[in-house]
Amino acid sequence: MRALVIGGTIVAFAAIYESRSGYNYFDHLHEWIPALIRESRTVFDVRGGNVRVYASAQHPIALSAALFMTFPLALYLVGRASSVLRARLWMVAAAICAMGAVATISRTTVIMGIALLLVGLWVRGRQVLRFWPLLLILPIAIHFAVPGALGGIYYAFFPQEGLASDLTTRAGESGSGRFADIEPGLRVWSESPLVGNGIGSRVTTGEAGAAQTAEGAEGAVIFFDNEWLGTLVSLGALGILGTAWFVWGSLVTVGRFARRVPGPRSELAAVCAAAIGAFGVSMFVFDAFAFVQSTILFFVIAALGLQARRLGPRPTDS
Repeated sequence: MRALVIGGTIVAFAAIYESRSGYNYFDHLHEWIPALIRESRTVFDVRGGNVRVYASAQHPIALSAALFMTFPLALYLVGRASSVLRARLWMVAAAICAMGAVATISRTTVIMGIALLLVGLWVRGRQVLRFWPLLLILPIAIHFAVPGALGGIYYAFFPQEGLASDLTTRAGESGSGRFADIEPGLRVWSESPLVGNGIGSRVTTGEAGAAQTAEGAEGAVIFFDNEWLGTLVSLGALGILGTAWFVWGSLVTVGRFARRVPGPRSELAAVCAAAIGAFGVSMFVFDAFAFVQSTILFFVIAALGLQARRLGPRPTDS
């Protein structure tokens, strides 16, 4: 837990610095460590006049997801700290993770934040409500640490052309809007509804609308910004049921344990449930499994939560 939070804090701090200076430390590690070889990448995105940072991640959205899953783990360490000083340090780490996530200027940040809050209220309602002053302090801290980030997120939800238009434009094109992906995705899924078209399939905008695996396939390749839809297309009904069973089943299993059993393992299960729920919701708005870093972090957190349940005391009927 400490390793995850410390690592996340370092990445988040680098993301905050990148948002203020435009300098990404991780793109220059090969200059300090000769054994590393830099693979060039062209990830550059601007929203509301602000650069969307990505630090060591594959994409700003993936960075946002990883940091927001780390945030509740830091809060757990605050409660488990052996001294006031350590508790404050872990609180600072939690704040840095949250500010680093906001620096990505991603709508996913807000969506995951809402999911974290809702799951937190479900498993630890009274404790979460005690932290309501943070809702007043955190935006001020974010404004000074990451200038322009909150305005960029506001612009993301209220673009000039309207949010609905932004999500439904470019239908049938590569990188189309999230809602625009639904119709072609369901059309391709209907061709193989039980087991899908296979992992690694590429859905193109050709007239046939079939999944293609050849690089030179006719039409532009559709990248689903919705992992649930992408899983449905690639793995079919069986795949989507298995994925939902693991993601939402883990949330229910770990969350129920956190609600019904007291003790330190219950506290661990509670924060893991919040992170699991946030990642599960984020899967509706980006192709989560295409980003290995945030996906591995999700599996690690799910494993921690399930292990806490396995090793914890048996639930009571109360």
